[in-house]
Amino acid sequence: MRRIRDGHVPEVTEFNFAIVEFGNFFDDNKDKALMVSKRKEKSTKGFRVLAYEYPKIVIPAIKTITRLANLPNQPYQNNKTRFLYQKALAKIYGIMAQESWREEINNTLGFLLERGSLLIGAFYNYPHDYIGRLVAKRLDYESGQFGLGLSNLILPEDVKRFNVLHIQEDCVATGDSIGGTILALKEKGIMFDEVQIDAVVVTQTGAEFLQKYLKYLGVKRIIIKTGALCFRLDEHFYLRKNSKYFVGDMGEWSRILPKNFDKVAWWNKNRLDY
Repeated sequence: MRRIRDGHVPEVTEFNFAIVEFGNFFDDNKDKALMVSKRKEKSTKGFRVLAYEYPKIVIPAIKTITRLANLPNQPYQNNKTRFLYQKALAKIYGIMAQESWREEINNTLGFLLERGSLLIGAFYNYPHDYIGRLVAKRLDYESGQFGLGLSNLILPEDVKRFNVLHIQEDCVATGDSIGGTILALKEKGIMFDEVQIDAVVVTQTGAEFLQKYLKYLGVKRIIIKTGALCFRLDEHFYLRKNSKYFVGDMGEWSRILPKNFDKVAWWNKNRLDY
């Protein structure tokens, strides 16, 4: 049995869907910034960056998120501060959600990788029979290798009628959670022609890995949509902007707000864990 590194014990210890082992595959991304000459500077059809398309909305929201994420003493424990963080997220995901609802979703399955995505899914508010859920936990081993533990898969009974998987994610670092999930679903005989990935911030390396890996797995069309790009991960795979955290611990920032916030935090009531 592999030993989990101290301080990285997952909340779920029985992974009843799958365990995906990555070994040292992503080590080259640790504590390294992408070369300036390789950085993406515009949106493209399959890889959109909303900060380039809607700078007046997205850039101030991203700055708010980064500022709050770097406050001292676990700022996400303060309900008012967590509300401000989620309000900034809502501005960015609001753009994505409006675009999503303008499209035909009859063949689209919204998919949430818990726990952070319980908040993200609330911004889209898909009907419950159009939503799949899965708990995904990174397994950080003492050896320095890591894996992905997957638990509690929930899918509609008629899941095979969907040909588009819309992953409503909080952020993308290495791409391991999404890549491991698509692999595990494929091994259970569940595949999609198209995968859409929405996230407030993605690393360019993580997005490019997913574009290649999902194509390798047989996905015909991959569309990635993000608020902003990150070009550096630290040694623990946290997204960094220069010396600061880019978004911080989104699992903590995404926790449900008390019900007295419902009038100002319209998304709170839409959560599946409300």
